[in-house]
Amino acid sequence: SASENTQHHQPSTDKQGLEKQGATNTTPSSEANQMFSIADGITESIRNQILHRHVDIQSCAANILTTCMKITSSTMCINNNSSMIDDALNVLGALVNTTEETKRSNYNDADGGLENFLVDFSNSLWEVVIKPLFAISTEGGGEWTFSDGVKNGNVTLEWMRVAHSSSSSSKDGMNVTKREKRGDLSTVGEEDENEDSDGKKTHNNRYSVTLAAIRTILGFVSEHILLNKPELCRRVGNILFFNNDDDDTRSEENNGPLLENLQKLLIDVIPRTYDQLTPLSQSLTEATTELETELIERGYILDKIRGSILSSFTRNINQTYAEKRRADILSRGREILLEDYHNTIVVGSA
Repeated sequence: SASENTQHHQPSTDKQGLEKQGATNTTPSSEANQMFSIADGITESIRNQILHRHVDIQSCAANILTTCMKITSSTMCINNNSSMIDDALNVLGALVNTTEETKRSNYNDADGGLENFLVDFSNSLWEVVIKPLFAISTEGGGEWTFSDGVKNGNVTLEWMRVAHSSSSSSKDGMNVTKREKRGDLSTVGEEDENEDSDGKKTHNNRYSVTLAAIRTILGFVSEHILLNKPELCRRVGNILFFNNDDDDTRSEENNGPLLENLQKLLIDVIPRTYDQLTPLSQSLTEATTELETELIERGYILDKIRGSILSSFTRNINQTYAEKRRADILSRGREILLEDYHNTIVVGSA
């Protein structure tokens, strides 16, 4: 019947209507597109505000660290409020840019980030404090005297070299107080021999004295600036010893400034005569072992590379001595060959 046919075809009509309605709903209207555009603009504005705030907080934390410390060639003065330094370091560490948004932004790792602070601090520590130790150690023997304490709410470390002479002077901002001369260091490579209270001779060489000074300075830095945080100490250690290389990928050809100068100083203090080498080698080995042990304990270097920094030099000190002796002989031979041929001596009757 007609009514049955109408009922039979009714579902088809309803289905077409639903499909048409669904198709209409899947197509955003111009009003919806406008709302989406407004939402994107608000999101981008919030993102930029966050990034601006990110940079402001980084800069504030970096300024706190800068104002909390004063470093010269003879003094380190650190604010005694360790919690403030700790907060600033934690803020810089927490604001490391790792998201894709910040990596694509113009604020990626802005000035004042933790990495930048550690790099700048390590370079300043080398140039202002440690490098002058090597420059002054080439003048001769002596000892570094250190004094630490709290002054006006600041933790301070001061040092002065007591050299073997009879006058007082200042060198590159370092206070140098000279005492009575006790040894002849005019020849490069000869150690300073002093007598102790029992009349026994000890080898007070420049290498051991310099290493002891470096241990004291890095210990102060670890405690009062890096707050004994192993990850921060290791980062500074990588910069000073391995020229910013990671411990796992470092190469001997890419040593950092501190390690390079320590190796040069070690070679420089090796004596020119073999009979002086045996008593000196023990003090060199002891000083090197003490330095490496403290560097590992404080986190500046990893335990797995123990013995591969300086100990390898002291273990093979006989080989190092032979190489240095050979270089001296070859250098003298070249000097003789370049001398004036008319500079002769008549032997026997003319």
